[in-house]
Amino acid sequence: MMSSAPGQWLVYDGYDPRWIIGRDKGPPVVPKPKLPPTPAPPPKVVPPPPPEPEPIVLKVFFCCEGCVERMREAFKELNGVECVKVDPGSGNVLITGKVNVEECLKLARRINKRTELLLRK
Repeated sequence: MMSSAPGQWLVYDGYDPRWIIGRDKGPPVVPKPKLPPTPAPPPKVVPPPPPEPEPIVLKVFFCCEGCVERMREAFKELNGVECVKVDPGSGNVLITGKVNVEECLKLARRINKRTELLLRK
């Protein structure tokens, strides 16, 4: 507390917040500028799944049931082949899986020379 009498010195005799230097007069408090909100991260782009392998259709001229079985067994042993369907009536061989067209044609021509690539769907 402060005690003073008229004509006397001002004496500090305890805690008074007004006597703390710079308490009532100080630099003005400037509020910090608000930062703009951070934008949301862009959504993760998930790559599309790889496309399904297209089936390969070969035109093969079969002379007997033995040629059909040899063709079926040869393609089953080829890496990447999922399914082999042989139609001896129409002479079509349908191959599905991740295989190269040239590999299939080369393998089929080893078994039967008269083999053509009919279409690739």
